[in-house]
Amino acid sequence: MACKFLSLIHFLAGIYFICLLGCSPTPETTPEVGFESYFPIAIGTTELQLQVAVNPIEQARGLMYREQLAPRHGMLFIFETAQQRSFWMRNTPLPLDLAYINTKGAVVEFHRLYPYDEIPVLSRSHNIKFALELQQGQINFLGIQEGDRLDLKALARALAARGLDPNKRLLH
Repeated sequence: MACKFLSLIHFLAGIYFICLLGCSPTPETTPEVGFESYFPIAIGTTELQLQVAVNPIEQARGLMYREQLAPRHGMLFIFETAQQRSFWMRNTPLPLDLAYINTKGAVVEFHRLYPYDEIPVLSRSHNIKFALELQQGQINFLGIQEGDRLDLKALARALAARGLDPNKRLLH
């Protein structure tokens, strides 16, 4: 009888130990950093909070369906190669400012984009590596001008936070 009692105690102790393991605190997980995340990236002396669109799916989605953007918030598109670019406003109800940016990170041209306008807005330059979209009026309000430079170091940190190789995305 004593053996049965000891076996029962060992069995219950084992169950208790398993329960303790299941209830022990788990290490904190880092929230996923992805397309919806905002990163502090400056243009000239103006710090912005930008989402970074790096792949074709993210770029095609862009700011579609957005009803509003907070001041100083927007989206930065990073393209594989520099070339002439075009943007349109399919499924985009929010009027936007668009800045085309060259391979050196310098703003080279501005355009206004209007809700749901599907006529492509082509860059004049054939050397566009980045594009910035902000709520319409923000570029003027914030004083962003042609020649202002994108903070490529902050952009590299944002790419690294997303698990992407900044050297692969920023050089070309």
